[in-house]
Amino acid sequence: RLVRAAEGGDVLSMIRLGRRLLFHPGGGESHSRRAAHYFRRAHDLGCVRGTAYLGLFYCRGVPGRRNSANRVKGVYYLTLSAERGSAFAAFLLSGLLSSGRNCLASASSTRTASA
Repeated sequence: RLVRAAEGGDVLSMIRLGRRLLFHPGGGESHSRRAAHYFRRAHDLGCVRGTAYLGLFYCRGVPGRRNSANRVKGVYYLTLSAERGSAFAAFLLSGLLSSGRNCLASASSTRTASA
């Protein structure tokens, strides 16, 4: 039922399904890829929470490709979502700042260069 709603274009269902897939224990890379697919679709439909979860996905690290470029991409999407009013994304960014993650400065310079 949730899959049908997500496939039908319901952004809240896309986010719920993406979260289930992303945080499912033992889900592996295929679940992560499917989660990213639903977060990306929600983002493409203008959902700021979908943008925030897409950022969280990249910040956590793409399975098999955990690197600073993906973290920078994650911070980019979190910043975009926070700028559009997402308190959730702002909370996640504050966690990155307080933990001293090194990718925030790089993401800031990337956003400035692309603007």
